[in-house]
Amino acid sequence: MLRAPRAWHGNRGRKPINALSNELKPQIPRLLCTGYTDLNNQHVASTLVRREKTTVSRMSISRIRQQAGLLTPVRRRPARAHHRGESMLQVGVLVQIDGSDHAWFE
Repeated sequence: MLRAPRAWHGNRGRKPINALSNELKPQIPRLLCTGYTDLNNQHVASTLVRREKTTVSRMSISRIRQQAGLLTPVRRRPARAHHRGESMLQVGVLVQIDGSDHAWFE
């Protein structure tokens, strides 16, 4: 039994509704270089909504940053120092501690 070839989707070749406009694409790298250098992608997206009244997704800003060769600022906590405990005198030696209040060996 042979099947008929599938027809192409009706939206094939069209520009998506949520695509960035051609006027906005060159403005975003300029904004990223001037006023938003120390902000991460999510913060830039929310700040653009408040200040510039433009809605751009976090992933679009990330993609534009990568294409322009701009790094995303990453702040990391400093590593905590891990101190090793004191080593025993010999391997296999156990410490025996008496926790009772009685004076056993006097």
